[in-house]
Amino acid sequence: MTTGQQAQAPTSTLKRAYLEMERLHRRLAEYERTRTEPVAVVGLGLRLPGGAVDAESYWRILRDGVDAVDEIPADRWPVDEFYDTEPQQPGKMRTRWGGFLDRVDRFDYEFFGISRREALAMDPQQRLALEVSWEALENAGHAPTGLAGSRTGVFLGVCSNDFATENFPGLEDITAYASTGTAHSVVTGRISYVFDFRGPSVAVDTACSSSLVSVHMAVQSLRTGECDLALGGGVNVVLSPLPSVAFSQFPGMVAPDGRCKTFDVRANGYVRSEGCGIVVLKRLSDAVRDGDRVLAVIRGGAVNQDGRSSGVTAPNGVAQRDVLRRALEASEVAPEQVSYVEAHGTGTTLGDPIEVEALAEVYGREEGAPVYLGSSKTNIGHAEAASGIAGLIKVVLALHQGAIPPNVHFTGLNPHISFAGTTFVVPTALSEWPAVAERPIAGVSSFGFSGTNAHLILQAAPEPPAAPEGPAAERPRSVLPLSAKTPNGLLELAKRYQRRLAADPATPLADICYSAGIGRAHFTHRLAAVGSRQEVADQLADYVDGLPGDLPVVGTAGGNEVVFLFTGQGPQRVGMARTLYETQPTFRQVIDRCDEILRPLLEVPLLDVIYPADPESDLVYRTTYSQPALFAVQYAMAQLWRSWGVEPVAVLGHSFGEYVAACVAGMMSLEDGLRLVVDRGRLMWELAENGAMVAVFAAEAEVADVLAPYADRVSIAAVNGPGTTSISGEREALAEICAEFDRREVKTKQLHITTSSHSPLIEPILPGLRKAADSVSFTPPRVPLVANLTGELWPWDTAPDADYWCRHARQPVRFAASIDTLRELGYRTFIEMGPAPTLLGMISDNLPAGEEALLVPSLRPKHDDWAVLLNTVARLYAAGVDLDWSGFDRDYRRARVPLPTYPFEQTHCWQERRRTDRDRYAAPAGAAVGTDDPADEYADDDLLYRLDWQPAEAPASAGDAPPAPARTWLVLADAAGIGTGFADAVAARGERAVRVVPGAAYRFGGGAEAEVRIDGPADLGRLLDELRLDGADLQVLHLWSLDGVDAGTGAADAAALLRAHERGGLSAVYAAQALARAQGPESVRLWLVTRGAVQPTGAADTAGGPVSLEVAQSTLWGLGRSLQQEHSALWGGLIDLDPRATPAALADRLVGELTRRDAEDQIALRGDQRYVARLVRQAVPEVGVGEGPWRPDAGYLITGGLGGLGLEVARSMVRAGARRLVLLGRTTMPPRAEWADLPADGPIARRVAAVRELEALGASVHLESADVADEAAMRALLTRYDREGWPAIRGVIHAAGTGEVAPLLELTRADLERPLLPKAVGAWVLHRLFADRELDFFVLFSSTSSLLSSPFVAGYAAANAFLDALAARRRAAGLPGLSVNWGIWGGVGLANRGAEANPGLSKGMGTLRPGQALRVFHRLLHHDDAQIAVVPVDWAEWGRRYQEVSGSALLAPLLRGDGPARPARRRARASLLPSRAQLLALPADRRAETLIGQLVLSVAATLGSGPEAVGRDQPLFDLGLDSLMAVELKNEIERQLGVALSIAVFLEGATLRTLTDQIISGLPVGEDDGSADTAGIHRVERFEDVALELLAELEGLSDKQARAALEQEG
Repeated sequence: MTTGQQAQAPTSTLKRAYLEMERLHRRLAEYERTRTEPVAVVGLGLRLPGGAVDAESYWRILRDGVDAVDEIPADRWPVDEFYDTEPQQPGKMRTRWGGFLDRVDRFDYEFFGISRREALAMDPQQRLALEVSWEALENAGHAPTGLAGSRTGVFLGVCSNDFATENFPGLEDITAYASTGTAHSVVTGRISYVFDFRGPSVAVDTACSSSLVSVHMAVQSLRTGECDLALGGGVNVVLSPLPSVAFSQFPGMVAPDGRCKTFDVRANGYVRSEGCGIVVLKRLSDAVRDGDRVLAVIRGGAVNQDGRSSGVTAPNGVAQRDVLRRALEASEVAPEQVSYVEAHGTGTTLGDPIEVEALAEVYGREEGAPVYLGSSKTNIGHAEAASGIAGLIKVVLALHQGAIPPNVHFTGLNPHISFAGTTFVVPTALSEWPAVAERPIAGVSSFGFSGTNAHLILQAAPEPPAAPEGPAAERPRSVLPLSAKTPNGLLELAKRYQRRLAADPATPLADICYSAGIGRAHFTHRLAAVGSRQEVADQLADYVDGLPGDLPVVGTAGGNEVVFLFTGQGPQRVGMARTLYETQPTFRQVIDRCDEILRPLLEVPLLDVIYPADPESDLVYRTTYSQPALFAVQYAMAQLWRSWGVEPVAVLGHSFGEYVAACVAGMMSLEDGLRLVVDRGRLMWELAENGAMVAVFAAEAEVADVLAPYADRVSIAAVNGPGTTSISGEREALAEICAEFDRREVKTKQLHITTSSHSPLIEPILPGLRKAADSVSFTPPRVPLVANLTGELWPWDTAPDADYWCRHARQPVRFAASIDTLRELGYRTFIEMGPAPTLLGMISDNLPAGEEALLVPSLRPKHDDWAVLLNTVARLYAAGVDLDWSGFDRDYRRARVPLPTYPFEQTHCWQERRRTDRDRYAAPAGAAVGTDDPADEYADDDLLYRLDWQPAEAPASAGDAPPAPARTWLVLADAAGIGTGFADAVAARGERAVRVVPGAAYRFGGGAEAEVRIDGPADLGRLLDELRLDGADLQVLHLWSLDGVDAGTGAADAAALLRAHERGGLSAVYAAQALARAQGPESVRLWLVTRGAVQPTGAADTAGGPVSLEVAQSTLWGLGRSLQQEHSALWGGLIDLDPRATPAALADRLVGELTRRDAEDQIALRGDQRYVARLVRQAVPEVGVGEGPWRPDAGYLITGGLGGLGLEVARSMVRAGARRLVLLGRTTMPPRAEWADLPADGPIARRVAAVRELEALGASVHLESADVADEAAMRALLTRYDREGWPAIRGVIHAAGTGEVAPLLELTRADLERPLLPKAVGAWVLHRLFADRELDFFVLFSSTSSLLSSPFVAGYAAANAFLDALAARRRAAGLPGLSVNWGIWGGVGLANRGAEANPGLSKGMGTLRPGQALRVFHRLLHHDDAQIAVVPVDWAEWGRRYQEVSGSALLAPLLRGDGPARPARRRARASLLPSRAQLLALPADRRAETLIGQLVLSVAATLGSGPEAVGRDQPLFDLGLDSLMAVELKNEIERQLGVALSIAVFLEGATLRTLTDQIISGLPVGEDDGSADTAGIHRVERFEDVALELLAELEGLSDKQARAALEQEG
């Protein structure tokens, strides 16, 4: 027989086997489920041709059948140079069309924490992918910052190398960021890096199918669990013509008419386009669980390869059929379930028929519902690596919108395609999806020309889960949180939300606010709007319109540390927080929990106490009930804040409030806390009959003095501030004490509290309180708590005990000390939990003056609970407190909805191409001289100018006409007697002349002689006041520079040069400063005189031979030209005297020149000849390749050699053939042995990299550090250089220098010497040290500021004028010398410091591309003249305005037509400002508003804009005002209103409002009749002004009228 145990054994084994099989089956089912689980598309972002920047704009293009293809933009390449109508022409493309994005040159690099330098080297594909990734995640309702550290994968297709091709064609072009900026792997890697994603990051290149393959890989990665969220898509930017040229060599590949005519009879190829598309993917089950908005689902897909087809780029129909079938199988979808296929559909004669044949074999059926075929390429062109994602997003939108968009350009079926045996249809209008049993399904194909094919199956999104039945709790108000990284970004975002609210009234505001909270990153600049839909819309409108108000709350995020405050007894009331209890589930749950705990402890339930049926109930005011009620409400409020993500950094309670604070800090449980306060309240109620409390508004010491006789009856209960003290005790004693304070005129206030806490009366209940506290289990705090008794932080490792709570009840509350402790810890944000903000008022009253704190309530009596609470939420958010917006709405039904995405700043960020195709193929490698670059705005020859001294007639004699009686001459006389002779001559003519000489002290007795100190403008200013020049015409002749150092022998050292400059240039500055501030003269003219400082053309060989230039005086010419622009109202002119003539003869010439005036303001007098300065074009011969002056055995010195400009020059020299460089700079370079350890991003490391680059190009580089202006140091350097046996220096390039913007009225000695030392003195040192050395060239890098008046750079212009004179002096002495007056170089030197450092860069004045400037530089090395200017300028724009401001004839040849433009003669526009008399005639309270209104019109006219574009509080430079415009406006103000303004007012960010205030303050007080209209500085009408007006009038007349007018004048 078989035993029972034996019988059970097989059964047990079978059972175990069955269970194991069941487990394995479940695992297999789970594997199958995950392997085939649909993947949800939960968000998308895109930039596609036609202005498609989001789902809505792209759908409009698709829905409306828009053709988004256009001509190739001029900023991509010069299409005419590459286009040819004939097919397959070498080097040519057969189309001039494409699908292009707007503004690929813009990138918000600062938003992503990328430097501009690195951003410039980044392929725009990387930049686009970053921005679109961000937008896609925002569209999905996921804050990108919230995904940091998550397993988010990035899979993007990219195949173009256009950026690298165009910007890094040769080794010499490679920069530190070239590798990361152009690598395809970094397209995805940078996204993962910037966003801190930890999932797979894969860049895919399968050519045209790249993006669809990427999406397929993302789906697979989600299914295998490699990532939980994935970005999939692709990017393509078309920057180079080379691919188009290459594709044009294939027959039939490129459509000549630039249109993809998919399936059409006219199909003849495709058109290239660009774009970026990214979808956000999530497993469908996860998306449903997380409440994501599902746009569509991807059921599955497949990828394969053509293999060996008829050609590497030829499609393979067999492979295409295979990928279609495998995709259906992987998706578990039957072919007949598919209603639409988004085809690859390029429109080529070969590709389309093969693709349709494959589709017909898989999806074709003879009957049934139609299967639509389409392709997005007909709308936007072939976006190559982004084409697949463009098609996929089209299908997602079509499924989501429930309609199939039309196929553009379809007129009839291609005869090579047959739809026979199928239900295929090409939609030509918006079509409905065919009716299907389940949700519509579509396929998407993308085939790469390298042979990789992809096909995905998509289905419409499932219906969202049904909402739970029954009414839902709802909050009556909402908070809309918006933020941006910049104020402008916040303003633009507010505008977008304004439009969103207006365009979609159906979407609940609560969902919009919820989505904005959880789905957006929260940045520094913040806004929070509060209220109903209309209220929020109104608040946004107010913000956009700049209207002030309490809402919305706008702020800048600072600290987010919050202190919770808990109120003591007193503010409780019937119905407190009732609205919250009824509409906020979390708050209600906590109150209900407290009620549940308290039911056994209270006779009347808590809820009946707080919310009684009888509104007259007073139970809440009885201590027995008030304390547990206050505890429950404050504890519930604290828990509510915590559920919203606001965790206290510390807690503080006042008196009874410390019990709630201790509970919130974790020092006792809720149950224990409630039991303890019930016992405490009951005990205190026993004392209610005789106790009271009073607030005394006096210091603790004074109060203690009054209380001393009552020590056994009354005590200090709380010290709430330096002058606020509460006392507690017997009512009778308190009344006597209050009477005493009344006698002392100290204010007191009875508190509505029936207990006498913290007084002797409390002592009888202390045993009972101790017993109650002994029953509680206390623990150390988990949140820092500040103790009432000490005002200090409670020890973190100590728990309170019963003794503490007894002392707490008896001793005073140190509230003021507690707040001081929190302030010392740096906490400035306080939220009060109680039903009334009693503690906040105490804090506010006692804050130190000037200290800011955010003090916000949770509740407020007689105010709507939600209005108070949400206003506090808004204020906290705007201040930087990070709320948990998911928790904020956790208690309500919310849905993610699409919202506006972040408004990236449209920052221009574009690196000009290093070379173009013409450069690349026309010039051999290493050649320094190439042909003009098409990217250059001007041809090389159009950049070259010289200063020409042209003979001119002397001014016409005024005959015997008597001189103007009011004219006064101020002669700043020289020691040689020229000034004395001049003063005597004009005095003999009956005019007033005052001769002024430098002296040790001020002296003026009212006669014809004066003595002033020249160490500042003060003495000259005093003299002008004492001359009493009201209404006079003041002419100032500056001759002091004539007494400077004689540098004719070349023996002068640097110190002597500086002394000469001080005597000449600095004294001229002081004179201009004194004159600009002068009050009284009707007009002022300052004439600056030098002697032998310039070399007039053709005057060098006059009798006696050439005279060496006085270079020390030449600085005055640069300084004067700056004065000409900054203070045209002071400007008289520059005159250079003949160095050979006698003082008496020169005095006579000056009298003739200045008493008979014409329009000339830059004059040189030589013998009997008069020369005037003109800027003219200069021809420079072309230089052949290899004709440079370079010697293999020579060294070449570059000062400033390690600066941006110096290094650019050094590179060009090495490429041209120089092999030994000496780079001199002021910065000491570390030893070469330390170079490897330098920080990679430091300035020294960048210089090291540049040196290594030069050495890699074949140069030997010798580094030296010294101050080029230190002659001893430089001499020692050269001696050491020679001693060490280095090659002789045969060429010097002086590129050292510095320049700073400084208004002339604010210039100091230091401001002038700062540019003078490295430039002028440095050049003089080099001149002296190399005087006896054989040089092939000596090139000085000067600036156009020394020739063309440049405001705000007087010192810089003076230094550069010295260089010009030194080069001329060297040439005259038979030495090499060339001064190049450079315009502003783009990207290096001063240009890198921004527009504020380049006041010369006004409208019409361009910048030099370094490549072009260097090409010109090498050409100039063969130039024979001493000076040449290289400047890109539009004379019609810049020159006209220059002439209007300065009145100078310098540019006359160019404006007459020798320049590139022939402008019509124009008179300066009439002023729109009131005159001084008109303004003063107005009542004082109307002047400012009238003036600012006219200033708006004047600025608008200057800018060429409408008045509406001119904001009164917007900085003028932000409006587009450049430096020349600023000078125009300044001069207009001075002319019209007689108020002299410093140009610094404009430079320092003036607005029209601040400008108006300055002008009004400059008007005389009490002068209201306009009688002083002639005061101040006015511009004297010149001959040229009159001539221009006459010419303008003549141009408006007919020939007959003009002749009649002239005859009448004659």
